[in-house]
Amino acid sequence: MESVIVMVPEEAQLEMGAVKREGERLRMEVRRKTTEGICPQCGRRSRREQSRYERRVADVPTGGLEVELVVRVRRFVCENPECGRRIFAEQFPEVMERYSRRTRRLGEVIGAIGYAAGGEGGVRLGHKLGIRISADTILRQIRRPNARFTAGSGSRNIGQMAD
Repeated sequence: MESVIVMVPEEAQLEMGAVKREGERLRMEVRRKTTEGICPQCGRRSRREQSRYERRVADVPTGGLEVELVVRVRRFVCENPECGRRIFAEQFPEVMERYSRRTRRLGEVIGAIGYAAGGEGGVRLGHKLGIRISADTILRQIRRPNARFTAGSGSRNIGQMAD
């Protein structure tokens, strides 16, 4: 595989590591370019790393392949003695929510599929597009608070539809 273009927001400050094709899956390693983290409790910057771990997050399929991002997450030590949080993990809010197993972009696609085709129809459409989902997942996605979907030329908030 010669080159891969990944569409992530520029403000995410991510850099690409290894890209591997494993059967019908494209696995891409990404990590944040910055050398420091910001404590979510006190807002102080820290460069002192405590440890690292990997998160595996599904992204929008490309070229008929499932895409899995292997996100290298660093844990930092908050050096503010008055802060109640000693250790914190860097977050990637531009790309994914905390504890999420899919990117925001994939969540929006699933929401759009659900809005257009419903639960069971959305499952069939998702499978044709290379997205493995269940009807329950689709319905949970469109019922989420502040759920967004892409319709036509722009995004709308699901909550705005009732207005």
